[in-house]
Amino acid sequence: MVWTPSRISCGFCTLALAGVLLFPATSFGGFGDCGQPSSSGDRPSTTDALVVLKQAVVTVKTCALCVCDANGNGRIDTTDALIVLKRAVGQEIILSCPDCLSCNETEVPECGGDCPDGKTCEIDPWEGDWCECLSDCQLSGAPTCGGDCSGVDEGLDCSLVTLTFPDESSEEECECLPSDLTSCGQSAFPTCGGVCAPSQVCIPDKVGNCVCEILPLQGTCAQADAPACGGTCDLNFICDESPAGGCECVPYGGGPRSCEVESDFPTCGGACPNGEVCTAETLGVCECLAPCEAGQAPACGGECLWRGAVCEQMTIRVGELTIEMCECDDVGGSSTTTTTTTTTTTTTGSTPSSTVLSVDHCTHRPVPTCGEGFCGPGDLCETPTWGGDDFCSCLNSCQLAGAPVCGGECSGDPGLQCQQLSIARSGEPGLTIGQSREPVQAVCECMPPGAVNCEVSAAPACGGICAPGRLCADDTHGGCVCEVLPVQGGCAQAQPPLCGGSCGGGELCLPDGQGACFCSGYGGGPVSCTTGAEAPTCDGSCPFGKICAVGQLGDCECLDPCRIREAPACGGGCRFEGDDCVAATTTIGAVSLDLCVCAFVGVH
Repeated sequence: MVWTPSRISCGFCTLALAGVLLFPATSFGGFGDCGQPSSSGDRPSTTDALVVLKQAVVTVKTCALCVCDANGNGRIDTTDALIVLKRAVGQEIILSCPDCLSCNETEVPECGGDCPDGKTCEIDPWEGDWCECLSDCQLSGAPTCGGDCSGVDEGLDCSLVTLTFPDESSEEECECLPSDLTSCGQSAFPTCGGVCAPSQVCIPDKVGNCVCEILPLQGTCAQADAPACGGTCDLNFICDESPAGGCECVPYGGGPRSCEVESDFPTCGGACPNGEVCTAETLGVCECLAPCEAGQAPACGGECLWRGAVCEQMTIRVGELTIEMCECDDVGGSSTTTTTTTTTTTTTGSTPSSTVLSVDHCTHRPVPTCGEGFCGPGDLCETPTWGGDDFCSCLNSCQLAGAPVCGGECSGDPGLQCQQLSIARSGEPGLTIGQSREPVQAVCECMPPGAVNCEVSAAPACGGICAPGRLCADDTHGGCVCEVLPVQGGCAQAQPPLCGGSCGGGELCLPDGQGACFCSGYGGGPVSCTTGAEAPTCDGSCPFGKICAVGQLGDCECLDPCRIREAPACGGGCRFEGDDCVAATTTIGAVSLDLCVCAFVGVH
């Protein structure tokens, strides 16, 4: 029986208690295309047919319909396996899988993507800002947990799961689990069917007891053996069989991972993308896990694959069962983070080389380690002197200077001047930024000398200043007006190479190499919005749910959705807990703008 819990929310942190179900977004060289849950050739192989056949006879399907439903009838059965087999042996039979659109590619509140049997695409109840495949049990409220598990597996019950974190805080969730869960040490000898932590298997020892044996972890892709190629690769890559017969890291554009559709427990010799390792999970299945999650508590110190997280011990309780595990937890400003370095991955054969930047982005650094965070040229990662001491931000010399003197430099553009910007909210002086006690009434910003509002600038040049997301344009009647520009959609609607679309959480919209874009983990570094996009289209990509849009100075910036809304109708679209989108008035020289900004209003 397969246990596939959802993410677990703990404030800012998002933990993966088990692996991610398989929903391909795009593909490379056939991998993840219709009828190809395993191979990467130009047509299915007999191995693909075998994988589809295995999916046809198991209760819990881990292959998406858009990959394994070869006749498009809405289910995976033995007919699909036969169709794939015929295609594999050379028959020109047509494959008719439905289109791929994974649940977490769709946007709230619609959430209309594909999910496996027994789950529906809903707004994540723990995070609230993206879509997740959830069972009726997961959607039911803890501690009652009265949801139905029949759609997931007839042999599972909706059970209460309690999670305890290092700071002794705890959370409760509902999950579909076997009713007879027991620890390995309490299971019956010599069958030994009890539960162990990840990367362990319950086995009989020589003296009549059941014990958890620690399994060896996968090495790198270069050390793996074909055809399984169960080795690790860097961000955006997965280990696959090379034309020469060995294994190599190739670009990963989404889709099934051989770890979860082909590997046999407990050896778990399949491949995982993005630096994850294929290993045994708690209930006897193979899952892709971050190295941290495959580690052994209490010595938790493995790598976490999203920035701003550290590997910490967590206790999980289900009834009388208690398991100590390692999980990736957001540092929340209290823990230290392992410094990462830039890693270069070069693939062989026809695959182009790729540099994967794995430095931490400034805004995800914990205070007081701001100085180690990544910022663009000319900026420093610092704690703003005007916004309290609870967050890090990329700031230039001017922004770091103290108002009203504003003696800093605008090194990024010699045509700008460091000037005082005054802030007021709803007629009241000041704006609370971060968790500072006193509202900030003035900061320093780089602005053109002699700048004016758009409405008073001269047509047809119309070089005045507008709020973000707007362009100063000729109104064709001798005046200038701030024209509202279209807002970016989701990553699935974006076009390469810039892939200007939004992604949730710590992801970034990237080209898949096959003419489409997909959301992939963001490890820091430059983004196409600020390095390749041109105003006013600003069709580049931004991480952390931000949108690429025209800023106040007419260039492309990564902005929170709040910033491009029309004041005074602000609200929502801020990333940090305790912030709300509020209307404010900013004044700098002769320019006065009514706009929407994220301000701290207190934790709800």
